[in-house]
Amino acid sequence: MAGKVYVIGGTNECSRTLDSVEVLDLDMGSWDWEESKPMLNKRVSHGAVTLNGSIYVVGGWDGQGVVKSVEMFNPQKDEWIEISTY
Repeated sequence: MAGKVYVIGGTNECSRTLDSVEVLDLDMGSWDWEESKPMLNKRVSHGAVTLNGSIYVVGGWDGQGVVKSVEMFNPQKDEWIEISTY
C-alpha cells in the first residue's frame, strides 16, 4: 500500500500470538523492516485488506479464542481503531 509492505500479527518462534506490525518502505530503497504501531488485539489466522488508504484486519485467533472484531489502521494518523465487533 502506497509503496509499503505491512506484516501484521502472526506468531513468533515460541508460538505466541502477536499484535505487532512491521513495515518495509520500498520507496526508501532499503530492506530494513521497521516496527509500526501494534494492533489493538493479538491475531493469527486473520484477514487483512486495504481500502481507501486504510488497512482493515478482521477476525483471527488470539491464542485463547476467536477474535470477534474488525480493526482499521490509518497510516496518516498512525492509529488503530476498532470498527466493530461481531
